Amino acid sequence: MKTFRRLLSISAAVALSAHTPVNAAEITLRLLHSTPVDLYGAVNTRFQETHGGIKFREDPAPSDYDVLTQTLLRSALIGDIPDVVFQGYNRVGVTVERGLAIPLDKFIAEDGDMASQGYSKASLDMCAVNGRPYGLPFATSAPIVYYNLNLVAKAGHKPDALPTDWNGILDLARDIRKLGSETQGAFFDYAVTGNWTFQALLASFGGQMIGADGSIAFNSDAGRKALQTLSGFRDAGQVDMARTQAWQTFSASGLGILISTSSLLPQFEQQSQGRFALATGPLPMETATPRLPAGGNCAMILTKDPSKQKAAWDYIKFASGPVGQSMVALKSGYIPMNSKAVDDPELLGNYYKEHPNYYTAVKQMPILTRFESFPGENTIKITTVINDHLAALMRGKVTTEAAMSAMVADVNSLLPK
Repeated sequence: MKTFRRLLSISAAVALSAHTPVNAAEITLRLLHSTPVDLYGAVNTRFQETHGGIKFREDPAPSDYDVLTQTLLRSALIGDIPDVVFQGYNRVGVTVERGLAIPLDKFIAEDGDMASQGYSKASLDMCAVNGRPYGLPFATSAPIVYYNLNLVAKAGHKPDALPTDWNGILDLARDIRKLGSETQGAFFDYAVTGNWTFQALLASFGGQMIGADGSIAFNSDAGRKALQTLSGFRDAGQVDMARTQAWQTFSASGLGILISTSSLLPQFEQQSQGRFALATGPLPMETATPRLPAGGNCAMILTKDPSKQKAAWDYIKFASGPVGQSMVALKSGYIPMNSKAVDDPELLGNYYKEHPNYYTAVKQMPILTRFESFPGENTIKITTVINDHLAALMRGKVTTEAAMSAMVADVNSLLPK
């Protein structure tokens, strides 16, 4: 990619001026992260160009952040944790509660003004627990809407006037569905780890999943609207299939609309070439106070070794800084959370003007908030329970009212007493 080659040449000078290599004996940092593996590998290789004394040993990459968290907690039981973990935003809390992560106050104080280096308070709050920073944002995504413009036009709708509310999306889905048995209208990717897209759907109606005290908050008008909207996708013909199968169907031009993570955009852009015109749109916000839970992860330091901590800080600072975040953006559909990466015309400032599909997620930055999870020992089990009830709703086995009642009862039974 031309832009990526240009970034690499520019980033060499930026990295040399912004980072001081660790001048000590060779240090090996053990890393735990999820996919995509090649993204982390590229950032690591670039970092080592100016930090040759730091090597990496990467643990096998779990499939998602819930599996990663289970892996991390099992490792902690036998005292065998990695030095750095790229932990999902919604699992930062449990990592801190278990005493695994070190706070970053000292490093931030020594490093100077973080705002002048492109870190907003909002971005640092993504990785904070009780006001203390425990990580730096690395990979950040937003739920977006993917459209096959060929099918949109074929269904009699205007590709340059895409829907702006949920009812409009459902109307379009029904019309695309009418094109024939080989064409599906829409797929809402509800089975994302941590119930992320369901949280986003709740937020689109002004609701939230969890109260400030850790109690259930989805039992609300917004929660009922969210379930009704999900059942609307079912009634519009959403097929009961694995989310990966839905991605493949969309890439093969068999699906008109897909609501999922922005991190899928690179693969859809590549796979749609020569097949159909691809467009992205923001998630509809039907509230006066729009918010969206940010997907993705924080780079957190776990090692208690002071010499490794300094190396780990240099590493996560690079990965979350202007150069690292520019690489993340160019190699994925993730949102760069460092403002210097976004604003600098020599980094990404001009990139988004030329790639509007990627800019859809970036424009959501002002409304991104912390992706939460329920407290307690059953935090991951609660995710599974909620997903099971959503699946039952989407398969037509229960009504929205029954799904809500069952979710409330089951989640309450799993919360700390």
